[in-house]
Amino acid sequence: MKHGALYRILILGGGALFTTCGGLDVLHVGMSRKAFVGSFWSVPLTLSGLVLPSEKAACSFQAATVRLIQSASPQIKYAALSWPAFSPISNPYPVLAAPVIHQYPTFLPSIYAVNSDTTISLNPSLTQEEPSTAIAKLSNSRCVFLGEHHDSTFDHNEEVLIIKGLRERDLDREMAVGFEMFQQQFQPVLDKYISGEIDENALQRQTEWDKRWFWPFERYLPVFSYCRRAKIRMLAINVDSEDLSLVESGGLPGLGRERMSKYIRDPRAFAKFTNTTAFKEYVAYVLSPSYEQHKQMGILRSTITGQKLESDMTFGNFLSGRLLWDESMALGAATWSLSHPEGLFVGIVGSDHVKFSCGVPARCARMLGSSGREDVRAIMLNPRAVDTARYSSLAASDTFNLQLSYAAVPTNRDGIDVSEAVAMSQAPKDSSVLPLADLLWYSPGAVEKTGIFENRPGIIGTT
Repeated sequence: MKHGALYRILILGGGALFTTCGGLDVLHVGMSRKAFVGSFWSVPLTLSGLVLPSEKAACSFQAATVRLIQSASPQIKYAALSWPAFSPISNPYPVLAAPVIHQYPTFLPSIYAVNSDTTISLNPSLTQEEPSTAIAKLSNSRCVFLGEHHDSTFDHNEEVLIIKGLRERDLDREMAVGFEMFQQQFQPVLDKYISGEIDENALQRQTEWDKRWFWPFERYLPVFSYCRRAKIRMLAINVDSEDLSLVESGGLPGLGRERMSKYIRDPRAFAKFTNTTAFKEYVAYVLSPSYEQHKQMGILRSTITGQKLESDMTFGNFLSGRLLWDESMALGAATWSLSHPEGLFVGIVGSDHVKFSCGVPARCARMLGSSGREDVRAIMLNPRAVDTARYSSLAASDTFNLQLSYAAVPTNRDGIDVSEAVAMSQAPKDSSVLPLADLLWYSPGAVEKTGIFENRPGIIGTT
């Protein structure tokens, strides 16, 4: 690299920083100071440029200053750099494209398979897996759901790497990525983006991103850009907000039969799914606390489209909205998978929609039929103890609940609807518990930084 040379740059408003050094991807966080955070280096960013450290970890290079090519917006705080063979571009210009993502050469994620325990001791455990092993297992699935924290650049980086790993394992296999961030009515826009008819700016504008999704568009650019380069179809799987608003104000009956049929193809199975003990425990453990949090934040006086309500949205309508949301995303995944039986679907959704599988994964498995539960995998990206804290008072607890004990475990199982939960694809065969996910996937250094597993096995518990 030449000191002071101009290089291609991607502006990420409020995001993190990805760089490529000798084929090594480095994620930079905590931009306010120069510090070592886990396996990542963070460096200061100013309007004049970015100073990169030398001889850091397994990547050595001389310090260089990279001037910002585009810095008009005061919202711009971070940048992503891509150096093809460390050669500066001949004609510098603003670039709205994701950096090149490579395989993990040195900094590896920490991946754990969740081993649930249905014995009387209820003591689940974890088994660490190599990235290549995890990717190989996931590639044997039909649908893989990645549960993200929408504000986490760690999660977004892992999403690209997981998708890339799955893609490169079988380049001839049909593949699609479904996004909670896009509503179904905008599928034609996504198709135009993948075909190259429109650019990222048009994608953001024509999907009404700023109106319909709270989180910054730029954070998802690496995923969008990779799908486009790899010719992976992008699917809009979320319910249209106009329809969701009707449910939030009037419950499912307010949607009407015609609109409801867009999202609920089998009303009987939809209703039966909610009648198991497993699902009721999931609602009490995940959805009820979510409702209370929304209530405390004072955001239940309007629907998703801004329609004002005379009082707080009822829990029944809130729950109905979440059920429709999950059913819509599951249907999008299952519909594509059934029409591409040899293909691989990857869903990018919020972590709450993945926890304990009773959100989207189990619904998708139900729609796939007899082999569904074995063909659907759920991954929690960078989970924390707070992700499984049922009450806000437990938010600071170190206890990480790897399984939800929804039914008694004694030998005599009279009255326990384990078989019904299995039939609905909510629980693994012969299981009376719900695992948090199939895999816990941590970014390089994230486990060490959080110390989430320092006190093993004490932090591993049940509800």
